[in-house]
Amino acid sequence: MRRRHLQRALAGIAVAAIGLLLVLLGLVLRDPSSYAKAGVAEGEERRRLSGEFQSAVFQMMPGSTTESEWQETFTAEQINSYFAEDFLRAKPFELPAGVHSPRVRIATDSLELSFRYGKGFWSSVVSIDMKIWLVAAEPNTIAVEILRTRAGTLPLSLRSFIERYLRSNRDWNVDVTWYRHQGRPVALVRLNGDPQRAPFLLQRLELQSGQL
Repeated sequence: MRRRHLQRALAGIAVAAIGLLLVLLGLVLRDPSSYAKAGVAEGEERRRLSGEFQSAVFQMMPGSTTESEWQETFTAEQINSYFAEDFLRAKPFELPAGVHSPRVRIATDSLELSFRYGKGFWSSVVSIDMKIWLVAAEPNTIAVEILRTRAGTLPLSLRSFIERYLRSNRDWNVDVTWYRHQGRPVALVRLNGDPQRAPFLLQRLELQSGQL
């Protein structure tokens, strides 16, 4: 009798464990609704928006303008159209292995970056919610506070992943240091190394609903 009870208990534990694994798998593979909403339908409008984004970025490059001061506004639709239309062809930077189809959603002072990781049935949408602001005391320094990370709808820690991504693009000439604020990781991203030699000076960075 005891052996039979033990077998039943072990069988129950096994079933519960399998059920838990299936639930976790479902959470990982489930696409967040925000990822689908951020996509731009294929067509002439998406190509136009991608072209607008590329043109605006080119105008920001050193030597592309004679203006001593300039400003630019990018919409989430422009950025997502560029990711879908021209990013793979232009390859302005390398994505980590397994990462593809990035999209962004922009809110006031915050941004959600999402991308697919893996291929086929086993691919999952990874999302990173972050708060972004320009550091007043340090020239050309942007603070990025990681608010939440998820694989599908399952919470995930991505600090090491982000660090590997930044290391894979060393030619960006950025320096990144980390600290914690109220328990959350914050990256200080210093652009162009020595601010005294930088070809530009960031004076304002604003994130509003749907635009940067």
